[in-house]
Amino acid sequence: MPAFPHYFFAGLALLAAAGDVVMIARPGVSGKNRIARHLWRMCFAYFIAAGSLFTGPGASAFPKALQDTGLLSAPEPIILIVMLFWLVRVLATKWYKEEPS
Repeated sequence: MPAFPHYFFAGLALLAAAGDVVMIARPGVSGKNRIARHLWRMCFAYFIAAGSLFTGPGASAFPKALQDTGLLSAPEPIILIVMLFWLVRVLATKWYKEEPS
């Protein structure tokens, strides 16, 4: 296996760990930031799982005719687009209103 995937996932792990350190240093995560944190972590895990199933080793479970169409590569970008949409909607709009304490 080439070195790039190892560095890529190590970088993502460092990014997540840095977010955890910031969360621990502050009183915690709530409101918009909590929703955004959940969105990116869960959607990225979903992206990795979809990649393993549709374009990775799991693709052999699908019929050869379907593998040749290229449709199996569609779920990954769709997941990323939906994740970006919701991150923008949560963080950049007033869609999510925090309840007063």
